[in-house]
Amino acid sequence: MRELPQHVEAVDSTGPNSGSLWFGEGLSCVRHKTRLFAILLFIGIALAAPMSSAVAAQFTEAQVKAAYLFQFGSLVEWPAQKLSSPKDRIVIGVVGNAAVAAELERRARTNEISSHKVTVRRLAPNADFSECHILFIGQEHDAAPILSNVKTPGILTVGEHERFAAGGGVLNFVFVEGAVQYQANLGAAEKARVQLDSRLINVARQRGMIINASRGKESR
Repeated sequence: MRELPQHVEAVDSTGPNSGSLWFGEGLSCVRHKTRLFAILLFIGIALAAPMSSAVAAQFTEAQVKAAYLFQFGSLVEWPAQKLSSPKDRIVIGVVGNAAVAAELERRARTNEISSHKVTVRRLAPNADFSECHILFIGQEHDAAPILSNVKTPGILTVGEHERFAAGGGVLNFVFVEGAVQYQANLGAAEKARVQLDSRLINVARQRGMIINASRGKESR
């Protein structure tokens, strides 16, 4: 697994309730109870300083994507029937990419998403995804047939494929000048009945990463 380049951005931050990363205004403090990361990683969504070479060497691509996936979960509103009780667990399904799955499992032991405990499930491409809140599809799998098998409303689909968002996925990891960023397909989010927080949308829009669902192109 490749290490991140030196100019990837990060913030030492945790949310006031979740013990995970959050969107603060400027650099925020690390909550001492957070155990998984000595320095919690977040890229380019909060105001952030460039990561030093010493810090950059500590994080892999899988760690960054796992941190992003937890943060996405805190910035999505699911249909009421999908997450109806504070005791409900948030289920992150992973198809492929064993490294990201392992990092998610590690985070889930000590971190919650918006006060919900997290269950990580490694799934086959033809699995039943109906219990998932977030479904991450690794690039080793053809995303199209998997997306067509996502029939239950309220599933946030996230990929790492060149045309994942253009093909109907909601969020997609991309590398831009060596840094992990994400694309957002707002039409796909609406179709999936997942409401993206305005901060997620605004950052994607500022970076030209909003995908026009009808044309499969970036909207700027």
